[in-house]
Amino acid sequence: MNDGWFSVELSRKLVWFSFLSLLSLMSIYVDRGRHRILVLSIWTAALAIGVSCLVACVVGFAIGQPNHVLRPLLIVGVVTTGVFGATLVSIRHSYQEAELRKTLARDI
Repeated sequence: MNDGWFSVELSRKLVWFSFLSLLSLMSIYVDRGRHRILVLSIWTAALAIGVSCLVACVVGFAIGQPNHVLRPLLIVGVVTTGVFGATLVSIRHSYQEAELRKTLARDI
């Protein structure tokens, strides 16, 4: 078995990255059609973090990393990818609808 990529103490702290999912509370701006670039950038970055954690977990499993390395990567990956991946399409759609409402309001 290989040495772990990081220590047990750091792995306990890594799980706190799961609280990135609280950034999904920024979806209140979506219905109003505000801060489009900021919200979509956060969604994309959080999704990239989640997917990279899942990839790191798979690579770590393949090369035989200990469980204290794999667990936090899996937890962070599943939580952030699940939260942000499941809502990215609907967020984009909501912004398009908000843009259409603004355009219609200008035309009237």
